[in-house]
Amino acid sequence: MRCWAAGRKVIRYAFVGVFAAIFVLIGAAIGLRVYTESQLRDEASLRTVRYECTLDGESYVYEASYNSQYQILYEGGDAWISNHVRPKQYEDVNVLSAQMQDYFEEKGGTCTIIDENP
Repeated sequence: MRCWAAGRKVIRYAFVGVFAAIFVLIGAAIGLRVYTESQLRDEASLRTVRYECTLDGESYVYEASYNSQYQILYEGGDAWISNHVRPKQYEDVNVLSAQMQDYFEEKGGTCTIIDENP
């Protein structure tokens, strides 16, 4: 008789474990969906600014994508700018714009925004 009671206890704990695992998986799926939707919403609201900078007869193009809080999310362009201006250290696109313009003007060049989409 004792064996049967112990077996029922094991089965009961097994069911509890299975239900707990199901709830954890459902929670993880909901959390992933919410996270993915917020990422897609952020990417849909991205704005892009493109710079054309000249120095010593050379022309360089650089691009930065930012969100509604002006935080830079993606950036890229000529490696020369990445090596000299170091734009990755800036998180705000307005600060990046000012630093790039200051850097090129200080060196005798120019840096202008050639394209910006809202």
